[in-house]
Parts: sequence; structure tokens; C-alpha cells
Amino acid sequence: MLMLWMLLEQGAEPNAVNKAGMTPLHEACSMGNEDLVDLLLSYGASIYKLSEAGENCLYLFLNHMPNVSNVSLLVKLLSLTSPLTVYNQKGHLPLTLTKPCFFKQRDYLMNLTRQPRRLQDICKTDLYLTHVRGKREELRKILPDNFTSVALQAYIKLS
Repeated sequence: MLMLWMLLEQGAEPNAVNKAGMTPLHEACSMGNEDLVDLLLSYGASIYKLSEAGENCLYLFLNHMPNVSNVSLLVKLLSLTSPLTVYNQKGHLPLTLTKPCFFKQRDYLMNLTRQPRRLQDICKTDLYLTHVRGKREELRKILPDNFTSVALQAYIKLS
């Protein structure tokens, strides 16, 4: 992670695509690595970018069975993914959600995708992605001590 941070600090493109058609954020979501996801988002990685195979970050996360138990990253991806869908562009569900032991989770996620998102949630996500992500140091200079970390923690709890 330190190496990635150093590369990003030196201006590496967080949305670069590898030979497999995936960005670093896609790879981090696929691995279920929340620290990497947070780091990449803070440097401007796009949660909206699809892989070459037409898969969003949530799909890639759910496509690996061990990730399903990572509730905090799942909640984060659910709150940031818009439009909220668990299908890839070909209309396939992640492999994990096709297994009988995950039918309950699949049904819950399917119900979530059918519900309209509240305007408040859409605005909150948009504000975070546009104005907060990657700007913690700038905000710390402008805002009173501890306000930035309290505000970011409150955002995470609300999401």
C-alpha cells in the first residue's frame, strides 16, 4: 500500500486501465481491500468507471465469496454506487450471489436496487465525491481542529 501511495503522490493516474481492462480501484474492490479502496478514492479514482467487461466496483466486490463478509466495504460501495446495480452489462449476477447459501443476501441486494434512492443520499454521495474525497489536507487547513475528522466520520456513519 505504501508503494501505491508513493506512486499516487508522484502523480500516477488512479484511473489507469491494465491489460485486463481494470483500474486499480476495480482490483482493490475485487480483493475486498478497504484500505486500498479508500486510498484510491482519496486520489480521485472513479467509482463510476466500468471494467472492460462491463462490471462496476460493487459487482467485482461481490464476485468473490470472501468479500461478502466485509460488511463495511459492502456498505461503502452500496452508498457510492450509482446507479445501484448488482448486474454486469451482460445482465449476469456476480458468481457469489448465484450460490444457494447467498440467496438471502442476493434477495436483499435485489430489493435495494429496486428502491429509489433518496435525493438526500444521492446529494450526499455527490458532495463527498466532488468536494471531500482527496481533499482532507485542504479541509484541515480551512476548518477548525478535529472538525474534518468528525465530519468525515459522521459521513461514513450516515452512509
